[in-house]
Amino acid sequence: MKHKLSAMLALVALLTASLSASASADGSASQTGKLPVLGKAEFTGEMSANAGKNDAKATVEVNSLKRAKDGELTTLMYTVRNEHESESYPLTAWSASPTYTYAPIKSMSGAVLDTNEKIRYHNLTDEKFYCFCSNTNGTSTADVIEAGSHGVVWGSFLIPKEVKSVTVRVPGFSAIKDVPIN
Repeated sequence: MKHKLSAMLALVALLTASLSASASADGSASQTGKLPVLGKAEFTGEMSANAGKNDAKATVEVNSLKRAKDGELTTLMYTVRNEHESESYPLTAWSASPTYTYAPIKSMSGAVLDTNEKIRYHNLTDEKFYCFCSNTNGTSTADVIEAGSHGVVWGSFLIPKEVKSVTVRVPGFSAIKDVPIN
């Protein structure tokens, strides 16, 4: 089991590095320093423990959704942008939700994929419930996004090869539909 887990972690690291490289290999992305955007959603408070934060201004952008060539391992990378003029927020201020928390550790990346078949794919976790994701639990200063800034988040999923596109759900934001899996 440890060998299988180590191999999966290595694959996730390799796939994440590949996603970063492919994003910067895109002509417009490398010239502007921005990641590509496959879809975008506004903060709504929906499915968020912080739905009452009406003054929160944020968007989420799906940057890539890439499947490993030899399997079902799929990595999602997205950017959360804090568009508030003066407030800083931890990532969990927007996306904290008991629906997407992996107890007992409470590691979460906040993203869930929902296919046209109405099947929900949650982030992969190890036997101790740590997710194969950015692990934004709100307790680190690295989780805080300053006003006018952004943070890049990733998560890993097992999605069958026959699924070609999904709806990306990040708690607190509206759904991003028909995101293609590359």
